[in-house]
Amino acid sequence: MLFNGSSDDDALTHDLKPWRKYVILFVGSWMTLSATFSSTSLLAATPEISHDLSTTVTIINVTNAFVLIAMGGSCLIWLPLNNIFGRRRAYNGAIFVMLACSIGTAVAPDMESFTATRLLSGFTATYLMVAGQTIIADIFEPVVRGRAVGIYIAGSVSGPGIGPCVGGVIVTFSSWRVIYWVQVAMAGLGLVLSLLLVPDIPHKLDDGYDTKEEVIPSTRKYIEHFNPSRIFKQFLVRDIILVYLTCGLLSATQYGLLTERGGVRLPKDRLNSGLSTLFGILPISVLLYAWGLQKRFGGLALPLVAAFWVGIGLMGTLSGLYTYTAEVSPRERTEVICGKYVVQYTLAAGSTAAIVPLIDAVGVGWSFTILMVLDLLGGLFILIVTGFTLPWRKSDGREDRS
Repeated sequence: MLFNGSSDDDALTHDLKPWRKYVILFVGSWMTLSATFSSTSLLAATPEISHDLSTTVTIINVTNAFVLIAMGGSCLIWLPLNNIFGRRRAYNGAIFVMLACSIGTAVAPDMESFTATRLLSGFTATYLMVAGQTIIADIFEPVVRGRAVGIYIAGSVSGPGIGPCVGGVIVTFSSWRVIYWVQVAMAGLGLVLSLLLVPDIPHKLDDGYDTKEEVIPSTRKYIEHFNPSRIFKQFLVRDIILVYLTCGLLSATQYGLLTERGGVRLPKDRLNSGLSTLFGILPISVLLYAWGLQKRFGGLALPLVAAFWVGIGLMGTLSGLYTYTAEVSPRERTEVICGKYVVQYTLAAGSTAAIVPLIDAVGVGWSFTILMVLDLLGGLFILIVTGFTLPWRKSDGREDRS
């Protein structure tokens, strides 16, 4: 699938000064950090939360899995709102809902309200990541887009790791509710920064809708926006679904753990950049982490160092995958990225729900060995995607060549 940076795409990248682009990149990365931080921050406080809300740790863990499922389905709600009201309004609206739900969770008096507000917050998280990623794809030129996406996904990779650490410190010295007040502060800061610094960036190539056009005020027109087929049809494209599955398998490990060629730019080239981390750094560090805990060697230092390198491996691999999904189909960019998160967080939810019973059954070592094998399976998917010659051109905008 060819991509050489079409003239339309280039027009979107040259209107902003470089410093403004990196400010927008920071805001997007901050909101991604906030969204992923909220998905894991309570893990260290699960016993305290279950005691305070008169429930069990198992129930809390199940709600965590449902929050990840809600994150996966976020775009099915917010993408239509994005198309109806425009990306900037939808983006800021999602941040506001996340802020309000974080306040609701912090003051929740019982398990029912705690679960409801967490699920509602989860329904905003993935859209924030999708919108941020599509904005970055719109404002950065292809030659620097990979670097920008690498910086951006630092938030999505570090958030799940930072969350339990911060949550553990907070619950040691204070109430678990303070964790959610921290999330309120993070979302509030992100909302202020977004309102002040992120402009309304056109994205005609994203989804085929021109947000500047007046939407016909008919019920049928609004309902059409909520048709999810434009997202799910991306699952029929072999290369895209293989990349989706690889992202999902990597997320299972993540949540379980807690450029040019002849003038033609190929989105597939992005995938090659992560092969060394996927087949080298990631499996070695996962195995050292797991078996170090299983066999009790290396003390505390080994799992800490290994977990750090797991993060490096995930970030190095996901950077190319994220950039690929942003470039492979410019005219359906938002739908492709949304589909990725549906698969990614569905598998992450399965990992969250299954990892503790699996560890109880076979131990830490074999549990993460299974996850490592799944990661390598994802690597084989990437080899399939990158292992073919230049494909034929298509007329649907899935390839652009100037």
